[in-house]
Amino acid sequence: MKRITLAFIISFFTIGSIKAQDHWSMNSYDYADARPFIGKVQINGEIQSTTNIEIAAFVGEQVRAVRHLVEISPEKLPGQYFVWFNIKYNNSGETVTFKIYDHASGNEYANYTATVSGNPVTIVTGMDNPGTPSVPVMINFVTTQTFEKPITAYTSDKDRYYLIASPIGRVSPENVTNMLSNSFDLYRFNQSAAANDQGITLEWENYKQVGDNYHFNLEPGKGYLYANSQNVTLKFIGTPYIGDGTVSLDYDADAQFPGWNLIGNPFGTTATLDKPYYRLNTNGSALKTETESTSVAAMEGVFVQATAEGQNATFTPQTRSFEQAAIARTNIVVSSDNGNVLDNAIIRFDNGSTLGKFQLNPNHTKVYIPQGGKDYAIVRSATQGEMPVNFKAEKNGSYTLNVSAENMGMHYLHLIDNMTGADVDLLADPSYSFEAKTSDYASRFRLVFEANENGASTNLATFAYYNGNNWVISNPSTSSGSEATLQVIDVMGRILRSETLNGNAEINLNQPAGIYMLRLVNGENVKTQKVVVR
Repeated sequence: MKRITLAFIISFFTIGSIKAQDHWSMNSYDYADARPFIGKVQINGEIQSTTNIEIAAFVGEQVRAVRHLVEISPEKLPGQYFVWFNIKYNNSGETVTFKIYDHASGNEYANYTATVSGNPVTIVTGMDNPGTPSVPVMINFVTTQTFEKPITAYTSDKDRYYLIASPIGRVSPENVTNMLSNSFDLYRFNQSAAANDQGITLEWENYKQVGDNYHFNLEPGKGYLYANSQNVTLKFIGTPYIGDGTVSLDYDADAQFPGWNLIGNPFGTTATLDKPYYRLNTNGSALKTETESTSVAAMEGVFVQATAEGQNATFTPQTRSFEQAAIARTNIVVSSDNGNVLDNAIIRFDNGSTLGKFQLNPNHTKVYIPQGGKDYAIVRSATQGEMPVNFKAEKNGSYTLNVSAENMGMHYLHLIDNMTGADVDLLADPSYSFEAKTSDYASRFRLVFEANENGASTNLATFAYYNGNNWVISNPSTSSGSEATLQVIDVMGRILRSETLNGNAEINLNQPAGIYMLRLVNGENVKTQKVVVR
């Protein structure tokens, strides 16, 4: 019974293929045998899901099968379109080739590769069918395309740098239109670079370097730093990249920048990335921190960090409309007095990845979060507590911090300036302007926060008040027999005193006149209050 059913299905699709032919035609009765074939079609990396695509199988110049794509099982495989036909033959072992015709655009494609589960296969007549609905043959059609990337000339300040990537696979810079014109800079990043004759390690390898064999090709999945003295348009002309978007990351524990990799979107379309990363800001002068999955443009390079050997990063092309998954986070952005964004750091409240702090120029103004002796651009945190926020200025002047809670409800979000004692309610005003010098201590700020959770909230209001010569510490969340820790902190962020409290307490701070912070820690519940000793 199963054989009769299969024969009926094959017969049905054979007849259907004759009726559906538009661009090609064939005579099925010229051949004695038939080989079933099930596949899917991909054009320039995008899987096709339309009946406008007609596919034909050839042996030499003879058409041996022809059919439009069809949704063979709308109930079990909705939205998945297959080519399902019989490849006719008289002599087994003949090599089969394919062509497709797009009835929507009128384009015919013949340049392809065939794979099953990512492995190349050769289709010949008379052999077992390598394709099934669950594991079809993927026929990847590619065309020669031109990808353009406009480049704005750099200024005397050496801004307008770009992190770029090739969308056509491996290519020599000489074959990229305008890339080597005018006065240009082209670098690749090598965390394991050897020292030069002067003993200086140069992670940035210059394409123009004479005598050190730095001339290199642009590799798929790798990123490069580029700038040009004139406005130009880079043109990548060739076959689009059709790989799976996986990029192997290098990790050298002995390098100056261990684990840092400059990678690039290898696709000719926008893609998402499965790791947090840095991209260049809009004027090409500094790096900007991003969480994973954020869109990476075609031909854009980004920095990622491997934390051990054998790690990968994966780009996924956005073939359909993309909706970024909401990430609960607090974004900390520092800008100059003229409004230019200089740097940012992120506290995220999920189980996503962290990201170390990295800058193109270590002397640039930066904001970062220290943890465990390391500096981070992205850290994870519980939804309540306290987080140190370090800041270093490139030059003396005025700066502004903007702090925003994104995709989450905060009922308490305060920025503490350890230098001045300022306590800023960021829910009332998300920005804080201040003066800074290059000689200032880095441990300038702290964030104290608590997010709404199931409608519950913990009182983070004033918990200490002055009574005669002593401070009364009100600790209602600590019951009798339970302990909390009280810390006294100066404006430089140094802990001057720490003692254990049982319930409410009255203490003498015994500190010189000045501004101090009291921090009360009870498990994950952290409260902070500014006090003034006169």
